[in-house]
Amino acid sequence: LRKIIRHKHQIHLQELNKMEEGTKNEEPHSVGIVKKVHIERALKWATKKKNVLLLCYTMSLVSVIISSFYVSAMLRSLGHVIAKSDHSQASSTENFGNNIEDKMHSIEGSVQETSSACLLVCDDNHFLIEWIAYHYFAVDLRYLIVTRDPRCRTSPDHILDRWRDKLTIEYWNDSHFLEIDGNKTVLETHRARQSQFYIGCLRTLKRKNQSWVLLTDTDEFVTINPSKSAGVNPFSKSGEKNKSLLFPKMERLPSISEPGSVMTFLKNVIVPNKKIGLAGPCLPIYREQFSARESSKEEVEQGLSDSSLGKASFDYMAFSTLRWRKWGKSPKAAFETVLGKKCSTEINPIPGKVAIDLSRLREQDLYHKGIAGNPHRPLEPICPQGNLFTKSKKAGLIIHHYLGTEEQYNYRSTDSRGEKYRTLHYEHTNQNIGSLESDHLKPWLEGFVGLVGEDEASRLLKDVGELERTIDDSGNQLNSNLRLIDLESRGKTYKVGDLVQGKYKDEWYWAQVTDVIAGMYYNLVLIAKEEKCFEIVGVESNNIRLRGYTIDSLSKRKILKRERKLKIKQRNQQRVNDDV
Repeated sequence: LRKIIRHKHQIHLQELNKMEEGTKNEEPHSVGIVKKVHIERALKWATKKKNVLLLCYTMSLVSVIISSFYVSAMLRSLGHVIAKSDHSQASSTENFGNNIEDKMHSIEGSVQETSSACLLVCDDNHFLIEWIAYHYFAVDLRYLIVTRDPRCRTSPDHILDRWRDKLTIEYWNDSHFLEIDGNKTVLETHRARQSQFYIGCLRTLKRKNQSWVLLTDTDEFVTINPSKSAGVNPFSKSGEKNKSLLFPKMERLPSISEPGSVMTFLKNVIVPNKKIGLAGPCLPIYREQFSARESSKEEVEQGLSDSSLGKASFDYMAFSTLRWRKWGKSPKAAFETVLGKKCSTEINPIPGKVAIDLSRLREQDLYHKGIAGNPHRPLEPICPQGNLFTKSKKAGLIIHHYLGTEEQYNYRSTDSRGEKYRTLHYEHTNQNIGSLESDHLKPWLEGFVGLVGEDEASRLLKDVGELERTIDDSGNQLNSNLRLIDLESRGKTYKVGDLVQGKYKDEWYWAQVTDVIAGMYYNLVLIAKEEKCFEIVGVESNNIRLRGYTIDSLSKRKILKRERKLKIKQRNQQRVNDDV
């Protein structure tokens, strides 16, 4: 503005000088007077604007001085608050809930370089024996917090007692963590117990100064993703080509036969790391679902021998990590959507899990009001949404998730989803999984025996894979009042072929029902993704509706209009074929 005013001022002066010269050259007097008056007015306007600009500069200077005074006062006040907080360690209740000071405790000792876990068990001791041994060996599991559904028939006490000289074990009951409304359904109670247990467990482990924490189930075994290493065999001890793509300074990724292989991976990971989706304390873990399709005994025992394990001989078919080798989605038959698109349906990838590095969090962070304890994303405000369905190639760690035998799968008597659901879900998963094979975890057993010794390994792994009896010495059924009860579906029910809206990743899409499980769970194919026939398996009825806004920009009117056009086109084509 100053430059413009100066420029206009110079132009007015030049025109005034020209006007005066024109008057000397006998320009008509009246015209000269008019020009002079006009230019003088313009000159006054420019001078006035110049004065206004000077006033603006003055006011700006005054405001800067006043602002600097207030900023310095605020900094002095803030310094006083920080100095005071060093002694009181007060937290803001607005961000982290009410009475956080009463709930928080002092942190004990230095950060541990071993791992810990939060484990909810129920009638799965046959898996628990192998689960503790494997993670003790592969993940340096040294701190374990366990809770049990009180409706379960069996207790893990005798198995946990085997490990108390090697692990710090806390065995919680509901009074340690559960606050629940008595009006909740069985399913709602189970989910509340699960989420509140995870939240309480994470807070406790943070106070114990633990670092990496696993939140998995007893049928899930964590290992390093073999795609993150170079070379033919990612678990080979020899071979110079087997260098880690994530850690170039490491000669190779540790073999699963070496103690603490997964923990070595976690200790060397650098934050952030886009290659494995690690942006903070939450490391996404991809879950590979294994089927119950049998391999021959020769295939299972290949590479294993009693001589390599010394006196610790085992029935290898009793180990989930050895017996179940088949995983990977099997292609399904062609499916025709309501819009006439023919393609093979794709099973929805099961949601992953996360490993959480508590050393990167403050204790008050675990009291954030947005934390709901989702088992797949327990720290919702902290763990990115993308962690839930991370892809295999982007995961640093993977989970081998085993179905087990049908007897093992149905042994649990308290599944709140009902007997029909468990039976049909087992059949559905087993039919559609098993196109690939893997022996990645096979070497762990030999390494475990070498670590703890032959006699100790035999003691710790006694009765692995065996179902505990459910009949007492008198022939009576233990906890006979507990049965898998099929829940009645509440609200609207749907049938195969119905056009509905399904919820996927917190968004709604138009979909088509392809299967009904136990009358209350549904398989859906998303219409907006019909080029892949993207299928969501086991959707609950409360995640299905008939109308509302969808993110795919489709409407029922558009879908039905396309369907009518498609049918007309098909009829016309049929007539042409008939004429031919």
